[in-house]
Amino acid sequence: MSCATGAMISAGNVGIGTINPGYTSSWHPVPAMHILDIAGNGTNDSFSEGVLQLSSNAPALGSGYQTGALIFSADNNGGANLGAGITAALGALGTQGYGTDLTFWTNSGNHAPEAPYGGSHEPRMVIDHNGNVGIGTTNPGYTSSWHPVPAMHILDIAGNGTNDSFSEGVLQLSSNAPALGSGYQTGALIFSADNNGGANLGAGITAALGALGTQGYGTDLTFWTNSGNHAPEAPYGGSHEPRMVIDHNGNVGIGTSSPNYLLHVQGTAYAMGGAGALSDRRHKMDIQPFAADALDIVAKLKPVTFLWKAPKDDGMKGSQIGFIAQDVEPVLPEVVITEHNAEKTLGLRYDSLIPVLAKAIQEQQAAFQEEHAAFQEESAKVERLEAANDDLQRAVQRLQAGNHDDK
Repeated sequence: MSCATGAMISAGNVGIGTINPGYTSSWHPVPAMHILDIAGNGTNDSFSEGVLQLSSNAPALGSGYQTGALIFSADNNGGANLGAGITAALGALGTQGYGTDLTFWTNSGNHAPEAPYGGSHEPRMVIDHNGNVGIGTTNPGYTSSWHPVPAMHILDIAGNGTNDSFSEGVLQLSSNAPALGSGYQTGALIFSADNNGGANLGAGITAALGALGTQGYGTDLTFWTNSGNHAPEAPYGGSHEPRMVIDHNGNVGIGTSSPNYLLHVQGTAYAMGGAGALSDRRHKMDIQPFAADALDIVAKLKPVTFLWKAPKDDGMKGSQIGFIAQDVEPVLPEVVITEHNAEKTLGLRYDSLIPVLAKAIQEQQAAFQEEHAAFQEESAKVERLEAANDDLQRAVQRLQAGNHDDK
């Protein structure tokens, strides 16, 4: 049936701007469906789309006043309590008047037996008049001590406000494609400096499948930034450079994407302040004195100067002072560490050399004190001999003087 208003009713389906409501080139409604299809005029004009406007002609009463709603109901008697909906209402008063908030709600399903159509409409997601999105909160971005400025766009995901273990807000970014193997990306969070999706200009956090373990693939988390190096003809170029990795074993890598230790830094680490290591006696066992000849060990060490072949930062540039792990290993293997990589790269625990050097100084000091005591003893003997010699000389002088008097 065709109406003078331009509407078409066919088999219970209503079309406005179309004579085949619900039909597209790839889909059509089944008989059990009732369709309202609003189509534009088919041109390329900016305002040629179909529009469904739900409005209130009542005067605006203030913040929270409902201007329109789209309700999805599970029954046919208008019992919206049994469904869900999208509601538009006046938002907080701004400099130019009231804005409009869009609230997506569902029904809690909690109602008394005597009120079978009861329950409450629970707001699940809000897009406020500033464009901020709240999930689990109706005031996205607002806290007791802070609120977003107009230039910001906020996505605020809040938990349910209880003390349950899983009451936090969660943002899940995932891939539904089948896992293809190590390195396959499962989700990413990208911070972009432009508004055309040019993630090359930003930074991000990427989750990807890690190395194959005994139970399958783990997941690595990579923090990356853009290098900014690109050709003039490719202004949106550059490359995503991994800066930090938390691998599926919990190891953190900075400057390396394959950390072999809880904290693996490939480059120079700088601390403004002290750096400590656990040394509490209560955490140690089988404590024994270092019995090796530390002076002999130190004598066999070969201090060198060198240049790094591929310096990672300024701290690795220029002449360096240190040891070569291959030279140290035959002398003091306890301070040599081997990475779990294909090259079996060697490293040194330089801090473990400190006790050896301390022991060498103690041994040297003990030897010095022993030699000094022997020297003191020899000096005392010399002093006694010199005193005896002085006595003899005086006796000789007296004898010589007596003989002279007899003459």
